[in-house]
Amino acid sequence: MSYRSAQTDLEISASAKRLYSTLALGLQSGEISETQPVSGKEIAARAARALGRKVTDEEVRSWVHYLRAKLKVPVGSNSEGYFLCAFKAQWVKTQAALIARIKNQKDAAYGPDEYYQRAEQQNLFHPPTADAPAMPSSTSAADMNNHPVVQELKEKFGAVQV
Repeated sequence: MSYRSAQTDLEISASAKRLYSTLALGLQSGEISETQPVSGKEIAARAARALGRKVTDEEVRSWVHYLRAKLKVPVGSNSEGYFLCAFKAQWVKTQAALIARIKNQKDAAYGPDEYYQRAEQQNLFHPPTADAPAMPSSTSAADMNNHPVVQELKEKFGAVQV
């Protein structure tokens, strides 16, 4: 179960608003900016002190998501951390990075479908016939190493150890 599902929307909302205050005050004071963002680990550490409990990176990401998606706050991010976007150009950079990540995740999520479509066309997952062996009755290494899908991967990529 993800931490997001364990937290109520009210808890996420309250924590996200505290994060917004931190980012806004940091922007005003010049302590937090695109060139000097606050890391997710630092946000988690500050929140842990305020909440009196451990705060995970996943929680921090859920707060950032809440600010962006629900409250429409332009929270920027880069490889070093988070900041409040002072200019639209800063948000556009963050938005482009988010869209690229979404595309990469989509490619990863749907890419293997082509493999399974091809395997189904080759009858690798159908009932056994003289040409197509049955799925292994167990997931033991010996059974899996002899499975047609593993055999195909061995042919394609060389040694595959299950």
